[in-house]
Amino acid sequence: MWNLIGTAAASILGIVAVAAALASGADFLSNSRANDLSRLSAELSQKVYQMYSMRPGIFGTAVISDTIIVNNNLAPADFVDEANTALVNGYAGDITVTGAGPRLHVDHDAVPQEACVEVLKNLGNGRGFETVGVASSIGGLSGATAQTLPIADPSSLCTTDPVAIRFTFRY
Repeated sequence: MWNLIGTAAASILGIVAVAAALASGADFLSNSRANDLSRLSAELSQKVYQMYSMRPGIFGTAVISDTIIVNNNLAPADFVDEANTALVNGYAGDITVTGAGPRLHVDHDAVPQEACVEVLKNLGNGRGFETVGVASSIGGLSGATAQTLPIADPSSLCTTDPVAIRFTFRY
């Protein structure tokens, strides 16, 4: 009888342990994807800078096409779609890279609200980041207020679900 109770208790503990491991794994993947957003954006920005740095006016003010970025291997593999033709982030949202004189904007669409908070919470000065902007859509980023880093209260900026995030780099 005691062996039966002990076996049942051990089985239940095993099931609980497996469920906890799966739950924490999903949370880890979510946080990892959020952290990759800023890290990979900085990598993309640096590679675009290296390509354009010897040209007068550096980036200009136009959108730098996905074709140029993909064909010149400037984007991290995680930012390129399966067809190898367009820029997408880990949330299946579009990425737009735009020149702004000596600055470069890397815009992300369709970022979940929770991931937005996580990204901004972990985003500090350095790696070329100058400012960050948040809007409800990628079209609204041009009118978003540029926030200096570090962001004191990320949840006050990430108020819709999903959001668009603009990372601005200055070179």
